[in-house]
Amino acid sequence: MEKTLEQFFYEQYKQAAGHKRTLEQYESHRYQLKQKLEALLGEFPDWDKPASEPVKETVREFEDYRQERYHVQLGNQLEVPFYVLTPLNGKAAHPSVLALHGHGYGPKQIIGLTKKGTRNLRSNAQSDYALQLVKRGCKVFAPALLGIGERIFQADAEAGRDKSCEQLAKLFLMEGRTLLGARVWETGRLIDVFSSFEDVLPLGFGIFGFSGGAAVAGFTAILDERAKAVVLAGYPSQFRDSILEIPHCLDNYLPGILQLSELPGLLGLISPRPLFIETGEKDPLFPSESAKTAIKQMEKIYLQSGSPEALQHHFHSGGHEVDGSLSYDWLARQFWKRENS
Repeated sequence: MEKTLEQFFYEQYKQAAGHKRTLEQYESHRYQLKQKLEALLGEFPDWDKPASEPVKETVREFEDYRQERYHVQLGNQLEVPFYVLTPLNGKAAHPSVLALHGHGYGPKQIIGLTKKGTRNLRSNAQSDYALQLVKRGCKVFAPALLGIGERIFQADAEAGRDKSCEQLAKLFLMEGRTLLGARVWETGRLIDVFSSFEDVLPLGFGIFGFSGGAAVAGFTAILDERAKAVVLAGYPSQFRDSILEIPHCLDNYLPGILQLSELPGLLGLISPRPLFIETGEKDPLFPSESAKTAIKQMEKIYLQSGSPEALQHHFHSGGHEVDGSLSYDWLARQFWKRENS
């Protein structure tokens, strides 16, 4: 019987090099896997110049935290706005978390603000998770990701759209680079900037990302050891069941990635550092059954790395959204442990 087009290409997918690697081979090639991943994300040597000093724009104080807005110019000459939420708990320094938003209208959506900047604490898919973390004693940095919300093409803004991902992704691909790689590069440089704040405890950073922000969080954590604890919400599964099966934004695609590994093999490179995966049972974009399969594969990697307890997960009853009922406290506890060790 003649093969269907789907059968032909999925058989090719199964034969990809990354699917044949044993755990022993995986562990012995960790460094090379990270190097190859960095190359697939794209190289940005022309961007590697010093960032400017961050400029404070506004300050607002609420009952238990201070909200500041800054902007900084990175080595790529692009200006990045970011918000800083600081607990008003009397402490001189705080553990710090990088909060990375998903598609939507940007960092305002995760710090309790409307698109116009007015205060709005009503629940949404992204659940104000930056706000929830500052209330647990963390200093939270929430930057605007390239191509979303405040950082989009003027034509998209005038048309009332919230993202320019497709256009940017195409431009980067034509250069042999990727939009995801650009976001990961910027996130690493922003960690440099955020580390310079005087009230940041020298414990490394936590990262909390949702959906597209979780992709940036995960790949940043793979490559940057300063990410000491990571929460990925509404993202991890297997490429085959999500990115390849369900329509997604072009910013999710990395040319050549299947020759390297499936997604759980990549995220396993975060081990032995703590990682929490949060998935909705009704998530239409990253199906929960696929996420369960991915987690089982990652559990083997964490076990072989000698830290099985460092990988935690929670399947909540919702859809493609942040739940936080376990992940917020889990992330805060990681820094309580580091501060008291």
